[in-house]
Amino acid sequence: MRKIVVLILFFLCISMVLLGEVFSIYGPFTNLKRYNPEIIDAKAEALGKSSILSSSGANFIFNNPAMLSILSQKTIRVNCRANYGKDTSDLSGDLLEYEYPINLRFNGISFGMPFNIPNNKVLKFSIGAGYRTYYDLSSNQHIEDKNSNFEIDIIYRGGFGNIVLGGGISYQDKLLIGFSASLPFLCNYSTEYNDIDNNEIKTEGTMKGTFFTLSGSYIFTDKITLGARFRTGFTLKWIDTIDDDEVDLIVPPEFGLALEINPKSSLKFYVEYVTRNLSYYEIESNANNYKLYVDLNNGYSIRSGFETGMNTIFRGGFYLQSVPIYEIKDFMGDEVIHDEKPKTEIGFTTGLGIKVNTSVSIDFYGVYNFLKYDESYDSWYSGYNENVFSISQMKIGCSIGYEF
Repeated sequence: MRKIVVLILFFLCISMVLLGEVFSIYGPFTNLKRYNPEIIDAKAEALGKSSILSSSGANFIFNNPAMLSILSQKTIRVNCRANYGKDTSDLSGDLLEYEYPINLRFNGISFGMPFNIPNNKVLKFSIGAGYRTYYDLSSNQHIEDKNSNFEIDIIYRGGFGNIVLGGGISYQDKLLIGFSASLPFLCNYSTEYNDIDNNEIKTEGTMKGTFFTLSGSYIFTDKITLGARFRTGFTLKWIDTIDDDEVDLIVPPEFGLALEINPKSSLKFYVEYVTRNLSYYEIESNANNYKLYVDLNNGYSIRSGFETGMNTIFRGGFYLQSVPIYEIKDFMGDEVIHDEKPKTEIGFTTGLGIKVNTSVSIDFYGVYNFLKYDESYDSWYSGYNENVFSISQMKIGCSIGYEF
């Protein structure tokens, strides 16, 4: 019977992909999407994209393994997504559009279970395991120059996938500590370019990289909980299997703090701060090192959300996040002068949590964020330039959980 229920949940979650998810991966502006970790949890997405204290069930293995120690039952969660979107840029009157036709993907599954320690009421222990797409590269892209007949289609597939193994331990139901290791798994990627003349260019490759997560939580009272997470930095190896070439990306460590406040049983608030060490991303290729985001300062991410209700829970949230986009200010000879302060993306989130019965729960989420800015400068070879960039994102998805 349990196997049948699990299979039903799996196919139901796959069907939920058809609801879609609309988003922008910032098209021509930056390769942010490649290096922006996926949260892999619908509840966390709905709560302002927070995740340290606001993930659900076994999905804590991805975001805060310490919280696995509060599990009272075995649990499975399945996560899916689809995408579609559009970006525009007006480069001194040259209008470019970047459309993203729908792309479907299963992006994570997790399992967690508690262990009872005989004759010990002080310590509790749980373990977890899961698969996630940490950097999700899959999308379909259509680029069109509205002032000419230039068009090109680009198909991206794959990403940086991880098998995540870890566990958490709690002391007197107050102090929680957890650890997880993220190991590369299903890390193949490909890019295929097709222009209006049916010319094709294809690249294929794989990625490698291992990192670790150390987290902790402290439950002060039944109304206040504090959480922290540290992810180690790592080297992400991009290996082109067609050209037999390798490029290393140095990914910096990440640190986050979170607070959960429960003024009453049917109302909770979450707030979270996460570092965005944008200036520390480096590329190593052929013994040469250079910064990925040149002359860019570090940023931050502030995430907040609330939920209210019992069996059917309504959620909402808001977040600010620095993104590696910065304006061109001037040209000094051949040197480009940038604004060193990264732009800030603003986002609003919402969602529902539905308890179907004592074993089954479904979480839905929706996200809308936006970023628009203008830049103007004089160039010795192109004269006065005034560029307008408009970036927006809408996103929906779901997670389905089963406890037994």
